[in-house]
Amino acid sequence: RGEIVGYLGPNGAGKTTTIKILTSLVKPTSGTAFVNGFDVKREPMEALKHLGALIEVPGMYDYLTPDEMLRYFGRVCKMERSLLEKRIDEVLDRVSLRDWKRKRVGGFSTGMLRRLAIAKAMLHEPEVLILDEPVLGLDPQGIRDIRELIGELSRGGMTIFLSSHLLSEVSATCNRAIFIDDGRIL
Repeated sequence: RGEIVGYLGPNGAGKTTTIKILTSLVKPTSGTAFVNGFDVKREPMEALKHLGALIEVPGMYDYLTPDEMLRYFGRVCKMERSLLEKRIDEVLDRVSLRDWKRKRVGGFSTGMLRRLAIAKAMLHEPEVLILDEPVLGLDPQGIRDIRELIGELSRGGMTIFLSSHLLSEVSATCNRAIFIDDGRIL
């Protein structure tokens, strides 16, 4: 709980595949995977309740506002309306996008889109947050902002699983690291 674990490996090592298995987007061909003690193959819905994820480059509808997008996602997660209203403001504050709540995302920078994707992943207050290349395409200030946010979430008790192929990013952000190559933990 509260740990930031880096998941490192070269391109094609299996990082994103592992994440897709943990998030039930891909079924494993063998082995087991657990999120908070729930087997993702046998109990995928229970595992997903504890998990938030930013996987690869997030798709966003240009015509939606952050408020609309988060409201829709909250309904998909079956969040109560009163809790959803509160959480939308909280997560937009956490990612410094509250002033952009009602602006169309089509005009957002790469950094803003990344922060919005992280807000979406945090909306339902997961215990575990999976971030696949969270600083991809960001400028130095955007990288600092995301690192600071990850640290705050960790200090608040959230477990962060951060996938990257950049040793420097994992070194600067994580408490420990797991190395993978060719689908195997080294």
